[in-house]
Amino acid sequence: MKINQLKLGNIKRYDNVSIDMSSPINLFLGPNSSGKSSIIKSIIGLKQTASLGNEHETFSAQGDYVDLGTYRDYVRNHDIKSQFSIGCLVDFDKARPIYTEIFENGIVFIEVVFDYDYASEQSRIKSVTVKGGPDDDFVLLLERKKTRSSYTLKFSETHAKSLLDKWMNKDDKSSMQEVLSKWTTGISLEH
Repeated sequence: MKINQLKLGNIKRYDNVSIDMSSPINLFLGPNSSGKSSIIKSIIGLKQTASLGNEHETFSAQGDYVDLGTYRDYVRNHDIKSQFSIGCLVDFDKARPIYTEIFENGIVFIEVVFDYDYASEQSRIKSVTVKGGPDDDFVLLLERKKTRSSYTLKFSETHAKSLLDKWMNKDDKSSMQEVLSKWTTGISLEH
């Protein structure tokens, strides 16, 4: 898996920046306090968040690899009313064959948006968007409901039908809703 592009929104000193990381080696040069470490720490924080050891839906700002402090420390302008996001254009190539079936050439853009949870005083996942590229329509969107007790999983109807055509037995007359419900037991679906 290779990160080709990193997108940071409202984190540390970055309002909204897209960083090309498609070169085999990427160098970050700049004066002190220009944001070089923030780029690397954001990637590591996202890795800690996605690790199997993180059982919560928070941005794992403190962990074995990096300590970014509290939400107020890493959200831009220390404004806890603001949400922040980290996105990656990832090339799974042949590492995960299912992605090359879903996304052309195995390239996937994943963006995670976090907001402040006043009850826990930590970040909380607001949404996860998966698409074929930063400017493409979403393929899959996981979004926290306003009740804060559950998430809604939305599939792009176009992409879902295309996948179903590939994966379903052509003689199977199950509706898209029935098939997706089987795949995602316990998650409410919208399309």
